[in-house]
Amino acid sequence: MSAEQRDKYEQSLIHYLDMKNVIDTAVEEAVEKAVGKAVKATQINIAKSLISIGLDNETIAQGTNLTTELIEKLRTELKKD
Repeated sequence: MSAEQRDKYEQSLIHYLDMKNVIDTAVEEAVEKAVGKAVKATQINIAKSLISIGLDNETIAQGTNLTTELIEKLRTELKKD
């Protein structure tokens, strides 16, 4: 392999690895975001169930890691339905 061919190969490899890193990072961030949304939805569903059985906001907050403000909002929404 000539020096020029080797240089082109190395540049191509560097470009490929850079692009691969960008794609890998984007995929990781998308997965983290999707998992975060799924966890939040699960927490909200659990909170709604706990509200329906009569637990107080503080206890629900401790069990779900949601804020008492969000739990109160959920409680208000559930009363409207």
